[in-house]
Amino acid sequence: IQSAHDLSDGGLLVALAESSFPRQKGFAINSDNNIRQDAFLFGEAQSRVLVSVAPEKQAAFEAQLKSQTIPFSALGVVTGHDFIVDGQIVSSQAKASESFHTALEKALN
Repeated sequence: IQSAHDLSDGGLLVALAESSFPRQKGFAINSDNNIRQDAFLFGEAQSRVLVSVAPEKQAAFEAQLKSQTIPFSALGVVTGHDFIVDGQIVSSQAKASESFHTALEKALN
């Protein structure tokens, strides 16, 4: 596992954004058509964790999860600098990071 982040505070999209900030990376994911998109992206259901693994270790990681009957979904990939959901750019990493790190300051001014 390269990284792990719980989804309890803001859901998947917030966890993806927060995970992207330290290395200034983006991501490309596809939502699940069987789940409402707002619930998929922002649902805070318990016991869900976002993990990233190196591409060369993905198959072994998924095999381990399957052997233990742990449900999982492969969502997408780490990318350059954009946040992409279902083929649409929803933000740049820089814009999201700036908003995240200055929100309180801007609210107080």
